[in-house]
Amino acid sequence: MLHRPLIDALDFARSGGRLSGDWPVADFPRLQGAVQPGNVLHYELEGVPQERGRPALRLRVTGKLQLTCQRCLGALDHPLRVDALLLLFGSEGEIDAIPARRMVSRPETEFTVPSSCA
Repeated sequence: MLHRPLIDALDFARSGGRLSGDWPVADFPRLQGAVQPGNVLHYELEGVPQERGRPALRLRVTGKLQLTCQRCLGALDHPLRVDALLLLFGSEGEIDAIPARRMVSRPETEFTVPSSCA
């Protein structure tokens, strides 16, 4: 397993940090066996100082996954395009103060980034 540097998500967001690069799908153990070898995903991580009143991270991932068709066992190209906005909170109390109708998860405060970016 590769060692990946960690970022402090709140500091990264507040400072408007930016990271981008390519990440081999081989580094994602849960995708092994589901994709053909050699796939690479491009990512962009952007710190957003204020989004809806909160610091946030915007993650964009693009690429093409070559899957194995379960019917014919041939190669199947699947384009991948993800654009996610993650609002960050500094404490459990801030999260608990959000009205129940909103869906909120409690992620880790540290994120792994490829060593080529550090």
